[in-house]
Amino acid sequence: MPLSEHEQRMLDDLERRLHADDPTFARGFEGPRPTRDRRRQLLGLIALLAGLALLILAVELSAVWLGVLAFVLMLGGGLIAVTAPEMDPDHHRTAPQTAGPRAPHPAGGAQRPTNRGFVQRMEQRWERRTEDDRGL
Repeated sequence: MPLSEHEQRMLDDLERRLHADDPTFARGFEGPRPTRDRRRQLLGLIALLAGLALLILAVELSAVWLGVLAFVLMLGGGLIAVTAPEMDPDHHRTAPQTAGPRAPHPAGGAQRPTNRGFVQRMEQRWERRTEDDRGL
């Protein structure tokens, strides 16, 4: 069902505002989205279902060792299916996202890795983001 003229104008207005407010976020929605490796997902699903069938057999035979094996097979199949790498629309695996070279910290000098806590690192990231948003 196509959008009415009023709805289309509202949608265009929302899109313009999104691009103006957060261009980086808006660029994330442009272009085709990468998909997961379907063969690996299918392999994981098959392993998961085979593990489930083996678990039912283990309960029927009262074989604990077979139940443990079935559980491991189900766990492995689930992990294979969930951790399938992303692929671009042409079905090529995409390279994992890595951080590019960092600019020196505004306080001067290059940043050195330190053994600070997680919360402190997150606070520092937040401060850098807010400084970038203010144009400092």
